[in-house]
Formats: sequence, C-alpha cells, structure tokens
Amino acid sequence: MFENGLVPELLLGSKYGRKLHFWNLYQRKHVQEIDFGPDYQLVFELRPAHDPTKAYGFVNCVLA
Repeated sequence: MFENGLVPELLLGSKYGRKLHFWNLYQRKHVQEIDFGPDYQLVFELRPAHDPTKAYGFVNCVLA
C-alpha cells in the first residue's frame, strides 16, 4: 500500500490506518492503541526519542 505512494482509492476506502499504536520497545510488546474512528482517518507515525532512555517520542501526521 505504501511502496508506490498514496493511493486515493485506498484512502477513500478507509484502507489506511486510523489507529495510533504504542509499543514497549524493550519487551517488544504492543501496549495500547487509540482508534480515532471513521471520521478521523489519519496516517500516523510514532517514533521514539533519539535517546531511547527518554520517556517521550514523536508523532507525525502524514495525511489529514
């Protein structure tokens, strides 16, 4: 879905994610997900801080 860029048909068909996932990187476990619902389909990317000992990270909104 991402190799050739954004595909409008997939976007309009709600095939892109609308959930933000949180992971425990030390244990490699999925911790939580937040579903923004059908009215708020957004593609998010969550990245840890550059220093992995920090408790914060970054969220990027790719498409709104």
